[in-house]
Amino acid sequence: MISTLDARYAQVRVRSGPQNGRPGTFRASRSQKDGKWIGVIGPLTHDSFIYQDQRRLICVDSHTGEVRWTRDDVPQGCDLYGDEEYVFAVPRSSKNAMIFGTVDGRSFGQVTVPRWQEQLATRGRNVIRWRKRADGRNELSSFDSYSGKTHWREDFGRNARVDVAMSRYVSVVDHTGSCMIVDAADGRRLVEQSLPLKPKATDIHLMVGSDTFVLAVGKKNSGRPRGLNPVDYAMIDGLIYAFDRSTGLPAWKRPAEVHDQPLMLYQPVDSPIIAFVGNVARRNSRGSQTLLSMLVLEKTSGRLLYRDENLRSTRNNFCAVHASGPDKNEVVIETSSQTIRLAFTAQKRPPEPPAMVNVEPKEKKGQAGLLGIGKKLIGGASP
Repeated sequence: MISTLDARYAQVRVRSGPQNGRPGTFRASRSQKDGKWIGVIGPLTHDSFIYQDQRRLICVDSHTGEVRWTRDDVPQGCDLYGDEEYVFAVPRSSKNAMIFGTVDGRSFGQVTVPRWQEQLATRGRNVIRWRKRADGRNELSSFDSYSGKTHWREDFGRNARVDVAMSRYVSVVDHTGSCMIVDAADGRRLVEQSLPLKPKATDIHLMVGSDTFVLAVGKKNSGRPRGLNPVDYAMIDGLIYAFDRSTGLPAWKRPAEVHDQPLMLYQPVDSPIIAFVGNVARRNSRGSQTLLSMLVLEKTSGRLLYRDENLRSTRNNFCAVHASGPDKNEVVIETSSQTIRLAFTAQKRPPEPPAMVNVEPKEKKGQAGLLGIGKKLIGGASP
């Protein structure tokens, strides 16, 4: 399938962080040109998907690539979402959504929907909404864009912080440390805990695995090191919590503490580690040098597994984490200049608490409970 996107859209702005005040403490922005979103794909059903090309709304058969229907009367740069029955097209600055049939594209009029700045996520025709009410308190709810009904609702304080993962799981933490994780599909409370917090906690970041929720709570910080890019990393100066998904209870006796560490937001959800990777600039009498910093925590306990602030860095650095080994018992962390392997065993090890700032030695490399830690430099021999 070939798109006829206008050549004017060849150069676009891509910004990191929240866009237009959309809720959530770290939201990657959409590409835009002249104040209009581009490259937005709408509903993806079992046999079709819908996207917009300038003013054309196009439905394509996902198996054959054939165009099923088109419309030429839709404003440029709409937000698109929907389900097997209806497609909702919302112009960027509007609260009114145009409704079209997913099967044939016919019009069903317009409805009023939550504005973009109140959308945490969309699930089919439902908008997961985060809004500040007239009384100053915050409200989390699921709004049906077709019927106008609210399926479920939760109430939070004025200073509550929110984040969303997988367009489904919503975490909310207020200044008192009250924490809730909600399944946006049905409004179930999966976690309800009171957390010890560091002062001035302003950002929260939720990572969801099959068995564990990992929640990073900290404050905005412009210190070093910095993430390898502005989109896939979030600076954390605060506490890391883990919760058992089946019980909602804390997985560790106390949170892990990290200081100025770039959290990899997109690492394997069921990896046994939590990785922080970034670039750090060092200056000496001969000038400045950029090195790679890496800190790795064990997800089951929060303890420090690996820390090194002097790894070789390159101009186009990257970091990838994946499972390896004959029984998938090895985690491999690859960058453009080195490979680090962490091999896990079922052997017993002495208890060790989660990581703490100003307690862990800078070059500590945990060995208990591991077959070993190896670092292989590109072009060098394996240890």
